[in-house]
Amino acid sequence: MDKIKEKFSLICDTRHQSYVEHKLSDILVITMCAVLCGIDSLSGIISYAEKIAEIITGIMKESIEDTGNVVAVDGKAIQSTAEKGKPHSTLQVLTAYYTEGIHDK
Repeated sequence: MDKIKEKFSLICDTRHQSYVEHKLSDILVITMCAVLCGIDSLSGIISYAEKIAEIITGIMKESIEDTGNVVAVDGKAIQSTAEKGKPHSTLQVLTAYYTEGIHDK
């Protein structure tokens, strides 16, 4: 999957960056998977993406034994690591913290 995403990242994303919520390569990978599953409408692709998100969220929730605990996630792009001419080559750092939930006393 990394090679496919790498190929998709070569496609120029012409969207205004202030409106970008998801990487173009991620959108293309999800769309490709949906089409391979026989989905051929925009609404179907959106439903497919939402179901995938629910599954991933469910997997993350199952990994937490106590529902009072939280996994806090923070992502950062280190801009100074970008290669010239390759805007998506920045080093990405993802940090996850397993925290205990606040319990009533």
